[in-house]
Amino acid sequence: MSKDRVLGSSATIQVYGTSGPVPYGELDGFDAEPEHELKKFHPLGQKEEHAQMIYKGWKLSFKGAKVNGDWDAIQAAQDAALLAGKVAPKYRIVDTVIYDNGNVETWVYDNAILYGLKTNKDNAEEDVKQEMSGFAPKRTRG
Repeated sequence: MSKDRVLGSSATIQVYGTSGPVPYGELDGFDAEPEHELKKFHPLGQKEEHAQMIYKGWKLSFKGAKVNGDWDAIQAAQDAALLAGKVAPKYRIVDTVIYDNGNVETWVYDNAILYGLKTNKDNAEEDVKQEMSGFAPKRTRG
């Protein structure tokens, strides 16, 4: 028997700065992908190739339609810090999924850096879309 699928409305993304929750408008999509590297090698005298994984953190991406200036404020805070010779602000991203049976799965991306705000204004009849990238050195179960 098949199970109900997890709907997007059952997933939430929360962004926290050093002073608490950070508003970011509406979010239509979130992707998290490990950037681990696979190294292959062929030892002398061995018939098969061997492989080793190297941990390299998580690549994050956020997508949404512009409803206010929240994403621009995140980018402006980053620009101000970098221009002042400081480090970029770090964020905590909390990804929560609620399953149909009531179970809750939470993943936390600590010390994430958000960067690369992209704004797309294709035409007058479409939403203004925004995308932002991020990197987190690790992901832990929340």
